[in-house]
Amino acid sequence: MLLRRKAASHRIRPVRPIEPGGLCYSVPMATVTIPREMAERRDLVAVPRREYEQFIEWQRRVKSAKTFAPTAAQKRALASARKRRRQGEYLTFHELRRALDSDR
Repeated sequence: MLLRRKAASHRIRPVRPIEPGGLCYSVPMATVTIPREMAERRDLVAVPRREYEQFIEWQRRVKSAKTFAPTAAQKRALASARKRRRQGEYLTFHELRRALDSDR
């Protein structure tokens, strides 16, 4: 339950959100004007600066991390495996496990 301060008496009283889990603000909010072009695209997101900066830093770290670059032989092996899979030539997990257990 959220609380609201009464302007005249400065007492705090509970305020129920409009919908469950919703936010209810009891302080004046800033007004932001969104250009029509941005509003029509519906891709505008407002986040606090600190969270945005943390996201950008995370994105830099992820992009700088090494990614897997297969060799030509690995690409051929992967293409061959995909072809066999499409043709139904594969083992299920349980079949593989049984085969590996029987080798012991």
